[in-house]
Amino acid sequence: MFVLGAGNQAAYQIGAMITVFPGLKKVYVADLLFPENAIAFVSKIRGRLADELGIDASAVDFEATNEPDVTVPQSDVVITVTPSREPVIKKEWVRPGMHFSTVGSDMEGKEELDSEIFANAKVFVDDMEHCLEAGEVEIPVKKGIIAADDIHEIGTLIAGGGSRMPAAEPRLSQGELQHHRVVIGMHKPQIHCFQLIDLNVV
Repeated sequence: MFVLGAGNQAAYQIGAMITVFPGLKKVYVADLLFPENAIAFVSKIRGRLADELGIDASAVDFEATNEPDVTVPQSDVVITVTPSREPVIKKEWVRPGMHFSTVGSDMEGKEELDSEIFANAKVFVDDMEHCLEAGEVEIPVKKGIIAADDIHEIGTLIAGGGSRMPAAEPRLSQGELQHHRVVIGMHKPQIHCFQLIDLNVV
């Protein structure tokens, strides 16, 4: 797993992933602006997870990195928790079967992923209006890489279909890219936006 960002939110995202995937063995952590933050983060993360969340991460190897071009392609899961307004994760680093959780794009104009990652993708959101205004789909839609009509509310995935999508279509097969988008509104706590992308990466 690769985590971009070394703040408090990164610790909770790591804790959640270890809980869901107890077999997780390797976590790379990067802070590209201040690499020393990533080094300090990995030195303390096991203790934080144990003390704050009751999670045993003794079997996980944490490593600070400043080379996302090397470590992102090696990862099955990528989590981004930064305030970036320029894409950091490049399309050429992406391979089939990767899962993305992008948390940092919580305001208009923020962007952590290369917009081209969205090309030919299926996108699922829980709140269409909010995600189009502030979230990782905002800029790809404005650039015309995807259209609002290409985006489906996540309820259709949970329900196994819906009026805009055949029941079998939302199911993801092995090797498809998955993107889970989380936006927490700064002025509206507990507002979340989830986006799921599946994409065959060539």
